[in-house]
Amino acid sequence: MAFVTKNGFDVEHGSSLVVYENLFPNLKHIKGKGVTEEYVSKEDIMEVDTIDITRILPKKIHYRAIGSTLNATNGKWMNKNNANGGPTPESVHYSLFVNFVYDEDTTIPFAMIHSTQVNFEQYVNKNITDCFAQTLNAFTWANQIKAFFDDNTAVAKSVFKYDANTTPAQAFQLANANLQSDKSIGAFTIPMEERQAFIDYDLNAALKAQYATNASEAAAQINATGFMNPFTQAEGKRIDSRTGICGIYDGVLMTLVNDVERDNIYEVLGVSSDATTKAILDKIKGFIVYGGSTLRGIAMEGISANEHPFQHGSVVLKPFNKFGVKCLSGKSIKVITNDTIADADLATVKAALSIAVNIESATQDPDYQSGAQN
Repeated sequence: MAFVTKNGFDVEHGSSLVVYENLFPNLKHIKGKGVTEEYVSKEDIMEVDTIDITRILPKKIHYRAIGSTLNATNGKWMNKNNANGGPTPESVHYSLFVNFVYDEDTTIPFAMIHSTQVNFEQYVNKNITDCFAQTLNAFTWANQIKAFFDDNTAVAKSVFKYDANTTPAQAFQLANANLQSDKSIGAFTIPMEERQAFIDYDLNAALKAQYATNASEAAAQINATGFMNPFTQAEGKRIDSRTGICGIYDGVLMTLVNDVERDNIYEVLGVSSDATTKAILDKIKGFIVYGGSTLRGIAMEGISANEHPFQHGSVVLKPFNKFGVKCLSGKSIKVITNDTIADADLATVKAALSIAVNIESATQDPDYQSGAQN
């Protein structure tokens, strides 16, 4: 692509800068909470096939016995092997294939090039940044949902319903309480700060209804959705379409998923025209995830610009980004609903998603494990 400057403004550099500065607030999965993530920036990302990601596992108890040499356990580590027969490392390394590409062209018209830089940034945000972020959001959620249905065959301890007998708050608390560990991926405990909840507007309203007139600390946290907390006068997170952050409940950061984003997820899963599968998925009002169970890699090259050959004065912007996502275990996801989801529904969705578009980036087997006890 040719180097393009208009009105003394480097279009390539300016466009890339806008994306770098504005992409990450739009990503709903927060690194370390909803996903384990690594970014790579290279001049030629065609050279990038995999991204190395290391999961730091929660610590597990270890001790050694000191005594008679006749004792088989003398000097040996207790818990040499974990529950599924493997070592108990401090960290596990993966090579995640980044085998999906975002490179949709967008054309800056003649009038926009000669407009103000503020308008230029808005244009780039709307046409590249927002679309790329929405793509990554939907793609990541889709991987997590698919993993949940792949790995859970029974609703007991995986799906939690609120109804006339169980309040939304109780269902959320039960789901959170049952997200204690996932031994299949070496997480013998799941710290509260490594979780993130994704909820729809119905569950958001239901959770907050009981706190609307309550000036307690819990009420302040769950309702702290504006720039200023009305109870403490402290600056807080703002709820908007960019961050989606809508408060904290039971120690877990909550993020909104709107109807448009839900439709995007169905597009990625390949079930947009499958009424039966969508009806079951629509019952999901929210889910809590362990960030250590989902790997996401993003390789960003920046944006190239080229004069449009057939439209005088316009410039074509071409982003070129690669990404990959892999949810290691659906057991580390708990679902909240206000409707009945049966064991048979789990099997129905699993069968439907198995023939849908392939969305997983395969991970090579862990190359090494750090800190494994002998």
